[in-house]
Amino acid sequence: MVMSNPDLTHPYPRPDGTDNPTHEPSEEELCALYAAFAAMPDNLSPPDFLGDPPNLKAAMASPQSSEWTTPLQEEFDSLKKHKVYTLIPRSEVPAGRKIMHGKPLFKLKRDFLGNLARYKARHVRKGYEAISIWEGL
Repeated sequence: MVMSNPDLTHPYPRPDGTDNPTHEPSEEELCALYAAFAAMPDNLSPPDFLGDPPNLKAAMASPQSSEWTTPLQEEFDSLKKHKVYTLIPRSEVPAGRKIMHGKPLFKLKRDFLGNLARYKARHVRKGYEAISIWEGL
């Protein structure tokens, strides 16, 4: 049973016309929540490395270093396939120009129960190093 206080009204009424912000779950929703709870293991032990590694050095020093190399290689292959950048030797960089730097970002993706689903790596550029088009005007 949902208790409502007539003095406290919600500023946005619900689609059914009531202004009560509380929600009483249906029997189907309760069954789904119970099934998800029942499927959880009794002894949830934390993995060796709980968080996302902050940099490449930490990722390669972690116990999961072999798992991080595959998504990182896939990210670089994707960048190369889509011709996001052109690799040139440092000696060919024009005078007065800077090389843009970047870094890999690592993320552990988990499912709705908190189990590890996959390892994800992205390579991002440091945007503040980019040259503004207005600088030359």
